[in-house]
Amino acid sequence: MKNCSDHKDLQSIRNIYQDVSIGLYQETIPGTVNVFTLFFENKAILYHAWKDIYSSVAAYFQTGLPVDAEFERWNIYLLYICRESVDKELQYKIENDRFACRKIVLGDFADELDDNLVNNLISEHITNSDLQITGNLGLQPKIFNKDTQLSQLMNRHRFKTAKNVEDFDIGGILSDLERRFKNEI
Repeated sequence: MKNCSDHKDLQSIRNIYQDVSIGLYQETIPGTVNVFTLFFENKAILYHAWKDIYSSVAAYFQTGLPVDAEFERWNIYLLYICRESVDKELQYKIENDRFACRKIVLGDFADELDDNLVNNLISEHITNSDLQITGNLGLQPKIFNKDTQLSQLMNRHRFKTAKNVEDFDIGGILSDLERRFKNEI
């Protein structure tokens, strides 16, 4: 994880939102993931500013990314961190907003942000690199056996689109399955 809080586009955003502490971190996985940390002293500021901030990130930062940086464009995260607890309704509204970037809300945050803490937050909420998977569960791979009846059903509902791509009539498949299993309940 690299602290990029001195990024040129960040200063423009900071000038607009002077009551929000803003940082930028980059994590390199197979591509670059940009993580903005947005620290709010209270939920009232978060409530009024969250939409405007992500719009500013989209306008000042995201539009400056190279056109061919597809991975980077789709992997921008905003960590909305609030000193006070955040109502579940507001958290849900923010995290489920799909415009511009992915959003994570953390409330009741007593700690001071530093690089180590941000690294832990990125690991826990974005990359999941904090997960420790150990042990041998003794699982054996299951051999796949094709269901011939289902395969025949799918073949009956297979068709080619105008662009000569194979597709399936899902509605027809479901209707046939419902008829087949109606009497088994």
